[in-house]
Amino acid sequence: MKPKMKKWLTGLLSAALLAGNLPAYAGSVYAAEFVSPEKEVEENFGEEDNLTADFSDAEGFSDGNTEDGILSDAELFDAQQTDELAGWESAATVADAVPEDLQDQYGYLEHLTLYDSNNTSSPFTLTRQADLDVQFGGKVYVAEYGSHMDSSAFWITADLSSSAPEGATVQIEATDLKGQRQTKDMAVDGYTQGIRYNLGAGIFAAGKNGSRGAVYTITAGTQENRQIYRILVKRRLDLQDIKAFLPTDTDLAKNILQPQFDTTGKTRNYEATVPASVSSIHFTAAAFSDNWYSLKVTSKVAEAVEATDISFSTDTPATDIMLSQTGDTVITFFMEEENTYADPAYETQNYTSQGTYTITIHKQSNATVTFQVTPDDAVISVYGADGNRLSSSGSSWRIYDSILQGETYSWNVSRYGYISAQGSFTGGQQSEITVTLKKQDAKQTELTDNEWISFRNSENNNGLTDTQTPTDPNATVQKWAKQIGVGVEASVTPPLILGGTIYVASGQFIYKLDKNSGEIIARSEQLKGGMEYAMNPLCYGEGMLFAQIGGGQIQAISATSLNSLWISESVGGQTISPITYKDGYLYTGTWNSKTTAGTYFCLSVTDEDPARGDEVKYCTWKYNHKGGFYWAGAYVSGDYLVFGSDNGVADKNGEKINSNPSILYSVNTHTGMLLDKLTGLIGDIRSTVVYNNGYAYFTTKGGYLFSTLSGITAG
Repeated sequence: MKPKMKKWLTGLLSAALLAGNLPAYAGSVYAAEFVSPEKEVEENFGEEDNLTADFSDAEGFSDGNTEDGILSDAELFDAQQTDELAGWESAATVADAVPEDLQDQYGYLEHLTLYDSNNTSSPFTLTRQADLDVQFGGKVYVAEYGSHMDSSAFWITADLSSSAPEGATVQIEATDLKGQRQTKDMAVDGYTQGIRYNLGAGIFAAGKNGSRGAVYTITAGTQENRQIYRILVKRRLDLQDIKAFLPTDTDLAKNILQPQFDTTGKTRNYEATVPASVSSIHFTAAAFSDNWYSLKVTSKVAEAVEATDISFSTDTPATDIMLSQTGDTVITFFMEEENTYADPAYETQNYTSQGTYTITIHKQSNATVTFQVTPDDAVISVYGADGNRLSSSGSSWRIYDSILQGETYSWNVSRYGYISAQGSFTGGQQSEITVTLKKQDAKQTELTDNEWISFRNSENNNGLTDTQTPTDPNATVQKWAKQIGVGVEASVTPPLILGGTIYVASGQFIYKLDKNSGEIIARSEQLKGGMEYAMNPLCYGEGMLFAQIGGGQIQAISATSLNSLWISESVGGQTISPITYKDGYLYTGTWNSKTTAGTYFCLSVTDEDPARGDEVKYCTWKYNHKGGFYWAGAYVSGDYLVFGSDNGVADKNGEKINSNPSILYSVNTHTGMLLDKLTGLIGDIRSTVVYNNGYAYFTTKGGYLFSTLSGITAG
């Protein structure tokens, strides 16, 4: 080989190594691994050059030493500036001359896989990043991990490949945030056997260290002949939540962003469409453990060239953002933080962790719809396609001026003593809707001599009784006992005492029992659903029994015949809050989960079609809240309804979730529109609101007993 050509070829191969196209990261490299590139070079230059370099002892490729004209890394980059490598702009360019899959073909590991759980069947994304091979001294894969994750959720597995030398082993190691080295031996067929390896917490962490990355090293081979793999954990800075609300939504009940915020951090782009008349949007945000990572929020409207900076932090986690007059408004949430690695081998390498969310607000032409209803005090409820109730115009409860052109809406008009009406319309196609309700006077026979009619047996929910209770256990005997069902599904509800008899529910039936003997007098027809967990009793009003049958439904039963009268529409979730009856209406709430919305709703008790027992009773109004309503019994006066909520925050290990605030609502009894609310309450409100002498009392899971002026929750 000519000296100059020999140096040129060795430079080419060294450059290929730096670009990550040859499996020479540590230890010896077999000559057989270089057959393909050598042949390719021969074909490119022709037989006359007789390129027959011997690479059988190429230690210099792995330990940095130079031998017989083979360039070191430093010499290679110097040589790139000379005429001998003219036309080769970078090592990556030189690497184009060798097969891209050479390392995978001859690598000592295969099926290198990362999971974010020891149980999940779906692997996490590992991205091959060969441009980092030289910097980190190994075959580099990158895993992007959210800033709220820690290394306890990081599981790795792999198999040795057939290219590995005899006697090869596999070891994983990493340096934790305290600078301590952690290592584990891995099975040579861990992937095949389904064995995953975790070095425990502390390699990287959430909280204040959520922006710090980490490097896992996996060594495959023998002491003399091995290959190095690196998994670089790149931290993606995440927020816990972002919400957007229309300025008319003072309760912040309806988040307009789509899709629903992804707490895993994988979804980074969101959008919302609002009527053209809306001039601003109210944004709220939450950070994991108050780590905002120097959050910077900017807004760019269609009319402006430059973006506007917006204040956003722990102290100001909410703000109003002005919108473009006609076009889109793009809001960007950007976080970044500089860091170094805990691993001493890379502690001098600075890097920046970043995270960006982009929210686009579209403007859409809006229309106005006016309702003309009879009777004049009938309740109008208009719902969007997402099921959320729209607010009426500030000028009139009959006018809805935030209707989007082309969107479909549904409506319901209802009043006690009348047959309700329902319909739908498309925005822009109707400007006025006239509804005349028909009166319905059908009534059930009222029961008298009622001792206990509902959960707390009084309008004030105090649960007081003047009945004398035993004081001497020796003078107390069991009068009777009656088993009605078997198993949890047949649990019996707390009893009502009506007309001198006892009413309970078990499973999908209501039973009427003799108060003196416990014998079953009558059983209802089968209910549409079962009494969920039998936690709440039936509720009585106007000769009817109201049963919670699951799926966010109430079924009305005649207290005398025990036949079905009507079944309410399903609003979904567990119907797990006590039912309150007042002046012809029922009130209760549902719960789905700690982080999804539940519904508080109102029903007229009127039997709108006495000829049927399965008619659908539509809600007079519905009110949604993230976190829902669990054991949230209401206090009802003539004008207002007071009830509590969950705080909408999921249980998490190590976090005091009961310190998160919930809301006490006060809404109009008739229309369901918000009158007032008390925020910042510590823990979920899972109690019935009790009224006494002008004050409302309730408790929370945070361990507090609260009192407030009833109906004026700012007290």
